[in-house]
Amino acid sequence: KIFISEILPQPDGDEEEFVELANFATTTVNLEGAILRIGSRGKTFEASASIEPNGFLAIYEDDLPARLRNSGQTVKLFDAFGRLISEAVYPKAQAGKAFASLDGKNYSWTSSLTPGEENQFVLGETVMAQGQTEGLAQAGVKNKTTASVATAAQMSKVLSANKDMQT
Repeated sequence: KIFISEILPQPDGDEEEFVELANFATTTVNLEGAILRIGSRGKTFEASASIEPNGFLAIYEDDLPARLRNSGQTVKLFDAFGRLISEAVYPKAQAGKAFASLDGKNYSWTSSLTPGEENQFVLGETVMAQGQTEGLAQAGVKNKTTASVATAAQMSKVLSANKDMQT
């Protein structure tokens, strides 16, 4: 229930690069010994690192193991035993947009940056260009999305109101 939920590789203005982790478990997750890997470089979390239930942890550029490449990259999270917990492969970055997910499986670009908070997507926003979708397919990413949602709670309300929209 812990995953990479948001990545900002190409900040715009005063923003900083960041990688955000989400914990949708019902208990606090201790990250001691877990490794955040960007490309070939890793950061091992100390004993004080944890994420509260339904919480988020944003790791900013000074604490990242490497700079995020604007040309695209793989970001991975491993547990203290070296097992892969979460992986996000983002294509060429868009200035000021975050590569974000609500479930750790389907990622989209969003202009609504929410480090430390639940991700939000702008309805009707273009999330992937054709070349980016092809790049993800070449990288082996099978779960791609081209639809946007507002928040998980808002989408749940929409789906409850209109069962025809559920797939």
